[in-house]
Amino acid sequence: MPLLLARPAGVSFSFRFRFLEMRSAKKFTLLLVGLVLCIGAVAFSTQVVEYNPAGVKKGERAKYEAILASHRRKEQLLSEATQSEAPLARFESTSFDFGLVDPHSTLSKEFVVQNVGMSPLTLDVHSTTCKCTVGKLADNILLPGRSTTVTLAWNTGYQAEKYEQKALVATNDPTQPEIELSVFGEVKAVLISPESARMNTANPGEASTGRIVLYSQLWDSFSILEATSDLPGFDWECAPLDTDTAELIKEHPRSAMVLTPTARLKNRGSFSGEINLKVLPADGGEVIERTIKVTGKVRAPIIFISNDIHMTQGLDLETCNSSHEHQFQVLVRAQGASADGRALEVLDVEPKELQATLQPLSRPGNYRLTLTIPKGTPSVMFNRDEKHGYVQVGDPENKDFSNWFPVYGAVVAAE
Repeated sequence: MPLLLARPAGVSFSFRFRFLEMRSAKKFTLLLVGLVLCIGAVAFSTQVVEYNPAGVKKGERAKYEAILASHRRKEQLLSEATQSEAPLARFESTSFDFGLVDPHSTLSKEFVVQNVGMSPLTLDVHSTTCKCTVGKLADNILLPGRSTTVTLAWNTGYQAEKYEQKALVATNDPTQPEIELSVFGEVKAVLISPESARMNTANPGEASTGRIVLYSQLWDSFSILEATSDLPGFDWECAPLDTDTAELIKEHPRSAMVLTPTARLKNRGSFSGEINLKVLPADGGEVIERTIKVTGKVRAPIIFISNDIHMTQGLDLETCNSSHEHQFQVLVRAQGASADGRALEVLDVEPKELQATLQPLSRPGNYRLTLTIPKGTPSVMFNRDEKHGYVQVGDPENKDFSNWFPVYGAVVAAE
């Protein structure tokens, strides 16, 4: 029979009470921690919104805050003006685009202003940006609820470019002491041509061509009377161009021409020159002259082709042991019309321990270049930028018709 021990009265209740007390304290602690975390998160998010507004970069924060301050100030002034029954100026618009306009045109635009305040509004054209802009007020004093106009007249002048002219209107509106009005547009051009153009890259002696578009926003048609240039073998053609093409659709041309210049240069490298044009409108007006700078490039007369040749570093032979022979092959190709009938040869090779031979292939202008390091070649180093080898191939009768490539490597004598 098991032994039963009697518990003193109240022991069980006291234990249960302390247990419940501990659980309540634990819940209270968790609740307190959660409350602190929520307050911290709210404070953090408030700081993020205050100091890092969405979409505003740190470097633009000062500008952003200045704009907000300006808006708040205007709202405050508007509220004060409304309460104090001050005059309030409201323009239907403050800018106008005349679009594409003719030269020597005098244009005008009326801006409507209304006094939406509770007392008389005074207006005065304070200043304009230049003499060609004239501001005129129909009324200087505007009673509440009434409206008037401010007229800006603008002389476009002759030069074809984009213009914008402004006028400042001074008011007794406490929210807008000065209001800026602007008119702008673009003056049509008699003839538009590029300042420069690029010719196509060509082989020596072959035609390098370009494409130059000229157009007028005033003439119904025009012709290119003459085109001259200092480029060798210069020639040109021209033809009308549809004004609805994508490249011109935004330029609003009335007529357009495309000039196709060609030049034939023999020597490799970049070239530049000028094309001088004389253009005549169809109505027989004054001839207009234009000068266009052109640039282009002539490829090397000879190219070297191999999977082992780097475009800038040349051919890397690495380190070769002279205990046996080493060979490397490169395809050589003469380019351009001036290559016809030429017989190419190896003009020079460094280091002299390298043997270079050139063999014509069945296709005209193509050769196989073979570089050989003979067995038993003494040690030689040519693997540095300041001390490397090279192979030059060309026409022995004309050194301008040649090309070369660097060769890097080393030969180690067998022991």
